[in-house]
Amino acid sequence: MMSDRYKSVSTKKNALKGIALFLVILAVFAFGVGVGHRHWPPFEQLKHLDVIKNVFSGSSTAKSSTGEEELLRHAFTDPIIDGEKLFPPITSVDGIFKANQSIFMDVGDFDDAYRKIRILGADFLSLNGGNTKIVRVHFALAGKEYDAYAYYLRVLSSGREKAAALIIPGSGLNQSNGIFNRNPKNYHNGIMDALEGMGDIFVFIKPNEDILAFHNGRKKLNNDFIVNYHLNHGSSYSASYIVQTLAMTKYLKSRYEKTIIAGLSQGGTAVLLNVLQSEPDIAIVASGYSVINERADWSGLDQIIIPGLYASWTDHAMLVRRISKSRTHYLFTWGKQETGTYKIEAEEQRSCRMFQRLPNVRCAIHNGGHIFPVKEIKAFLIEEKGKK
Repeated sequence: MMSDRYKSVSTKKNALKGIALFLVILAVFAFGVGVGHRHWPPFEQLKHLDVIKNVFSGSSTAKSSTGEEELLRHAFTDPIIDGEKLFPPITSVDGIFKANQSIFMDVGDFDDAYRKIRILGADFLSLNGGNTKIVRVHFALAGKEYDAYAYYLRVLSSGREKAAALIIPGSGLNQSNGIFNRNPKNYHNGIMDALEGMGDIFVFIKPNEDILAFHNGRKKLNNDFIVNYHLNHGSSYSASYIVQTLAMTKYLKSRYEKTIIAGLSQGGTAVLLNVLQSEPDIAIVASGYSVINERADWSGLDQIIIPGLYASWTDHAMLVRRISKSRTHYLFTWGKQETGTYKIEAEEQRSCRMFQRLPNVRCAIHNGGHIFPVKEIKAFLIEEKGKK
């Protein structure tokens, strides 16, 4: 007969095995959710397989599709925000074509876009029963007309104190909505607070994001049907949306005494590319530039892709010359808790050393990660405000 001692040991072993099995199941489930919803590797390799789509949509078998339905079900897979959208649902391949054409721009028009943009007008729209305020700027470039959009927060500003701040969102789906609504879980959180008191605030909305979704009523068009289409036809989604930010900036500069442009991550890179043409009063580039990128650019298809970008815009010697001749005052920031390229910047300050002789550039190294450092930004803005 087994003694009580051996029974106890056996029971403990079985309990430990049960706990271990539970932890394994939990880890597999968490990894599956990460792959399906957060696009962890190997999502890129699996996303075209019906099996992964069925698993995360709750369906056990693939739906039978005919004609264009077969392509459309692969096209519309990304989430859309709740509430009203500006564009009607897309129901055909031709609808996808028209959506891409609405923002299509020859990449050769990017380099001198700000000077050539003509503002044709602007209007203010309201959605969701008046709770969502939007400005739409209508503009022309190279013989074609476009629209640029931003959420806006109007404050009481007057006289020569009147100023406007434009926030350009970083990578990720539907980021502008989270920024504008001050979602504490959004990685841009804090920038609205940092800019408060500086004037009217505008949050730029990228094409196919938030209220501008190219959608079928349930999901929006994924990047597989946008990025390569533009590149293969001589355009660039990145160049197109940055040109839209240039049009928005040109409009704001015509209406306000002072302009501020801020961005984090990809948004920071977009800010830099914007201000090199538009020259606002202040530019905040948070974790958005590194001299290292010229030699080792760690990025994916959801990041900024403009053919010839480094040759014509961010070659480090050319960049220093451009900034030195600019009227814009810059703040570049990096965090010690970052990873990869920007962690190196925080520790070794390679870009800061490159900018050290430029009187219109300030660098700030903070203790956080991939964030807007609110304290440092506020201090910089107060200092700049005192110079007027």
